[in-house]
Amino acid sequence: MRTLSLVFAAILLLVGPTAFAESWDSLDPQTKTVLSAFEKDWNGFDQGQQTRLKAGAKRWLSMDEGARQKATERFRRWQSLKPEKRAELRKKMRAFKTLKPEKRRELRQSMAKFKRLSPAKRKALRQQFQKLSPAKKRAIRKHLKKR
Repeated sequence: MRTLSLVFAAILLLVGPTAFAESWDSLDPQTKTVLSAFEKDWNGFDQGQQTRLKAGAKRWLSMDEGARQKATERFRRWQSLKPEKRAELRKKMRAFKTLKPEKRRELRQSMAKFKRLSPAKRKALRQQFQKLSPAKKRAIRKHLKKR
């Protein structure tokens, strides 16, 4: 039995992760249209990459025009960020995803509450926070993490 497992593992290594991937020709026309930028590279992607791209295409196709415009603008902003800033944001997102669901929900609610404030009030709160000493900022962050 162990030998059979080793042979199977060796075959998987030889065949590679793309063996179970989906061909470009098997995609439906709408998905092909959304993912057209990836057509040349599609067959080289592993199954996981293809699955993520197809899920994104499905989300895109389910959006109304307003949501698509909003997503396009967010993507443009993301692309305009420096690589260091993108790496920092990815790190924060990974940390967020490791939180318990209840804690993530609390943070989302706090952010939603903050976003409902007027732009002037948000700006005032940011400026107020920036004026605090580093020790006071740490104390506030520590308090917020405990919530």
